[in-house]
Amino acid sequence: MEPTSSVVKQLHTALDEAAEHPVSALDGPESLDWICDLHQVRARLDAIICRATNETGSKPLTTGETGQRSVANHVAARTRGNPRHPQADGRLGNWLIDYPVIGEAFAAGQISADHVRAIRARDNKRTRPHLPHSQHNLVEAAKTCTWAEFLTALRYWENAADPSGEEPAEQVASRQCSYRKRSDGTVTGNFTLDPIAGHAFITALEHYAQTLFRRDAEAKNQRTAAQRRADALVHLVSRGSKANGGTPVPLIHLIVGAAIINAGLNQLDDPGPNPGSGPRSTPSPPVVPDHDDPERRSELIDGTPIHPHFALAALATAHLRRLVMGAESEVLDLGRTVRTFPARLKQLLLIQSRGRCQHPGCNSPHAWLQADHLIPWSREGPTSLANGQTLCDPHNKQKRDKPPPDSP
Repeated sequence: MEPTSSVVKQLHTALDEAAEHPVSALDGPESLDWICDLHQVRARLDAIICRATNETGSKPLTTGETGQRSVANHVAARTRGNPRHPQADGRLGNWLIDYPVIGEAFAAGQISADHVRAIRARDNKRTRPHLPHSQHNLVEAAKTCTWAEFLTALRYWENAADPSGEEPAEQVASRQCSYRKRSDGTVTGNFTLDPIAGHAFITALEHYAQTLFRRDAEAKNQRTAAQRRADALVHLVSRGSKANGGTPVPLIHLIVGAAIINAGLNQLDDPGPNPGSGPRSTPSPPVVPDHDDPERRSELIDGTPIHPHFALAALATAHLRRLVMGAESEVLDLGRTVRTFPARLKQLLLIQSRGRCQHPGCNSPHAWLQADHLIPWSREGPTSLANGQTLCDPHNKQKRDKPPPDSP
């Protein structure tokens, strides 16, 4: 085996060559390929560090020149770094021993340390029995999905591993709100809400914050986004959850598949044990939510996966609206042909886009999104779901500012 010092020397030589690589001489596609290759190298280095830190931590450690008795403190002393980082590397390396499929993909640079940490964060008493058998699917999702899609897939998997609804009960029980009034009269605080209450809060806040944004643009006001949210919060406290000063904003839009609703209703209809009718029959198992199956979707309108227990609890006070979807989760056209997208059609577009701006890389909140024609109305584009998309205001304006394809 080649000495470690020789391997590290070769690695430093390769890095020196990489640092001197003439990136400015590359064209656009080549430079992007170069950056992506470097990210893969970074992932492989992270995997090597995690494995080495864990394996070294399992050996007896002498105090050495630094006088430290732990690997993390020794590395931190030598590198002048934060001891928390090698501690985290060692824990991740130790965790990967039980999940070789994830570890192999990490070592090959196919997934990043962020992917591995996200999967590990979902390792709990409910998901642990399922995780060894789900490694291939989770790695495949990490390799093929965008980061947002990967997190959504992880959340769906986590909900499917908790059919009894223990986590929703814990999330509701963990709700809290605390505040402190300073000596100068200003108030600061923090709070934690369950997913449904949190979504209602964000929807109401962002709707009015967007109203303030439009007012600021007209008045050339220089409020920051954080200041607009603070002003929106004060408005909601003083006026209730009515955005724009009048029409109540729906606080929650849930997308719940018929299979999940029917299963929940069947459980509610179960009369329970009856002494005069013999033993109680075994209830049917709960329906497992599925991101790709319209019958088993369970999520907020912005695409956030929601445990079916939250969705079924909301049905007690919700207004139900039937929505027919195709096999590929597309919303079927309603045949409405008016220039402005009506509210109902806009909601369907939000469901279809999972509450995301269709401009690549945009992460605007769903409350900011507008319904837009793919083919403009001025060029005989119909107002229909097939010709609709959701865009935030800046990207909608950017699209309108572009000349049509047939213009000079």
